Amino acid sequence: MAPYYRSITSSSSVLPLDNALLESLEKANEDELKILDERLQEAEKQEGESEISDALKARANYLTRIGDKVSTFCVILMFKLDSSEVGSGSGCTEACA
Repeated sequence: MAPYYRSITSSSSVLPLDNALLESLEKANEDELKILDERLQEAEKQEGESEISDALKARANYLTRIGDKVSTFCVILMFKLDSSEVGSGSGCTEACA
C-alpha cells in the first residue's frame, strides 16, 4: 500500500506522512514483489505459457491492490506483448523495471 499511502498523504493536508509507516509498507511491498518475481522466473524457466500468464496477472493484481498505477500498466503491457508473441524483448521489461 506504499504507493497509495504516498499519494494520499502528498495530496492531503488532513493525513500527515508517517515515515515509519511508509517504510514498513515499502518493505512489505518489496517482500511480496520479490516472491512474485521468483514465481515469474520459475514459470519462465520450467513451466508453460499459462503459468507465465498467471504469474504476470498475479503481479498486476498485487500492484493494483497497493495502488501502483504505473507499474500495473507496465505489467499489463508486458502481458499483452507476450500474449501477442511480440516477446518481452521489446524493451518494456527494461522500461518498466
